[in-house]
Formats: sequence, structure tokens, C-alpha cells
Amino acid sequence: MPLLEKQNKSVIEDVNVEKFSTLIAEKKVQLLDVRTPEEWQEGIINEAIKMNYYDDNFSEQLKTLNKNEPIYVYCKSGNRSRKAATQMEEMGFTKIYNLVGGFSAWRGAAKNVSK
Repeated sequence: MPLLEKQNKSVIEDVNVEKFSTLIAEKKVQLLDVRTPEEWQEGIINEAIKMNYYDDNFSEQLKTLNKNEPIYVYCKSGNRSRKAATQMEEMGFTKIYNLVGGFSAWRGAAKNVSK
């Protein structure tokens, strides 16, 4: 039975700001910001890779990431990043962490950002 449970476990994990912050601080990670260039002007989470979810070549850009390493993804509120996470899961990514509440929640928690 445990094997079946493991197979049904989702590749995507929705996490709050505190857990997301802890996870990305542990080591060098693939941190993905899927907001628009205008939104990036508000700041980004340190060392995030910027890929606009609305770009025509977004799927092609995702292929540049390592599918076998965890991906940490966020947008402004958590909706686009969840859609991006679903798309990455369909592309064969093995572990994706989605920031619930997105960049808005991150800033609301007074976490570090860079310009």
C-alpha cells in the first residue's frame, strides 16, 4: 500500500511564505518568478530567474530548467505560478514548490527583495 500512496503524491506542493523562505535559503535553488516585466520593477526575490508567464515562448523557456531538481515558483498572488507549476508537472518536472499568496505575501511578510 505505501508504494501506491507514493505514486499518488503530487509533484506540486503549495507552501506558505515561511516554508518557502526556509526552502530557498537552504542551498542554491531554481527560483522562478513568472510575473511580467512591469511587476519585476516592484522587486524580485533574490536570485530569481525571470520568465514572463504570458510570453509566447514560455514553454520553451521552461525547457532550460533542470526537471530533476526542485523548482520554487511564484507570481504576484499565486495563481499564475500554480498554472505554471501544473504546466511544469505535465512537462515532467519532478518537484515544484508554489508560493501561496505570491510576491504580495512575500512582501507582506517583510522578506528580502532585490531590484
